[in-house]
Amino acid sequence: FSVLRSGAIKSSKFCPNPLVRSGIPNFADVITNPKCRGTPAYNSFWEEQTYYAVNGYDTGGMHIPGRYYKFVNFDTFRGIAGDNIRAELHDFQLDYAYLIEQAKTEHKNIVLPKARRKSVTTMNLSMVVDYGYRFLLNYKAAIVAGKQEFADTFFDEWKYLDSKAHPEFKIKKMPGGDRSDIIAGYKDIFGNEQGTRNAQYYRTVFHDPNILKGKFLHDLIMEECGENEHLVETTNASMDCLMQGDIQRGTIYYAGTGGNMNRGSKGFKKIWHEYQAFNCLRLFIPSTVFFFPYYAGATDPISGKVVEDIPNLLHLKPHERVGWSDEERALVRIEERKKQLLEKADMKEYFDFCQNNPTTVKEVFRKSSSNNFDIIRLNDQ
Repeated sequence: FSVLRSGAIKSSKFCPNPLVRSGIPNFADVITNPKCRGTPAYNSFWEEQTYYAVNGYDTGGMHIPGRYYKFVNFDTFRGIAGDNIRAELHDFQLDYAYLIEQAKTEHKNIVLPKARRKSVTTMNLSMVVDYGYRFLLNYKAAIVAGKQEFADTFFDEWKYLDSKAHPEFKIKKMPGGDRSDIIAGYKDIFGNEQGTRNAQYYRTVFHDPNILKGKFLHDLIMEECGENEHLVETTNASMDCLMQGDIQRGTIYYAGTGGNMNRGSKGFKKIWHEYQAFNCLRLFIPSTVFFFPYYAGATDPISGKVVEDIPNLLHLKPHERVGWSDEERALVRIEERKKQLLEKADMKEYFDFCQNNPTTVKEVFRKSSSNNFDIIRLNDQ
């Protein structure tokens, strides 16, 4: 899955998002042409799209997972410039889709420390939870956070994604749902419950790690792990939810930035370093990836103009560098910012910046303090 970070040069025929590039044809677009519904051409088009979403898609000599095809073609998100934002093409997002498929195949979990604003919540929202909810049978997922605000944010973002779903992929929800449960289904004219009964459970860990007891889960999202001081206890209490006998069927996703190392991030750090004991695959997303405007195709959200600053990628043709980040250039700019903060002598601000924009895993798990000791030497020690 890491091949793209090492530089996969794209073919001129590489186009993972044909529906965004070309749009939905008139004969299959019920929004602009309601009479097309049910026609042979309409049925054939959406059967093909569903096939790609489930089985993957071949483009420009590469095979992309179906969950990534869904992510870049069907989904609409909120962004800095407003609503109705489509996913940009970034190799680290495709890497993550490959990693999910590997974890599913090998029955493993994923631990992913990251810099802030790398769209990992969006990827988990789209490529994991929403994907399973719409395309898998008997699917169950849980989203667990250490603070209510993180669970609420995930829930609100999913509600927006659901509201923008294509009519062909709309799913009815059982009445009476709240911010804790979403159940796919409906009641027929006789009052009987029908539908897939696919479910999403939203939970917050305060004092009780047994919040998922008795459930079976395909996916368990541990949201903002750096802010969950009961992370390890919740993991241990939830493992039975993922098991079929002694085989792990479900997947846990540990994602987050660093936090208070004396509390929240302690368990996150333990899982990262003892990943084999927690049956995890590891992936670190540094701040040098997808750091605006140091990646191919970086576009100003207000003006719409391309403002990419990628001097180390200019030897590649525009189509060859699709999805690439100029990590070398981004690193220079990040180090310049760190130097400015050190000159201010505000070590708390400096370490907050390092945790939010780590270039190494070490920076994710660093401690910060306002005491009089040399905190850099303490962390090195």
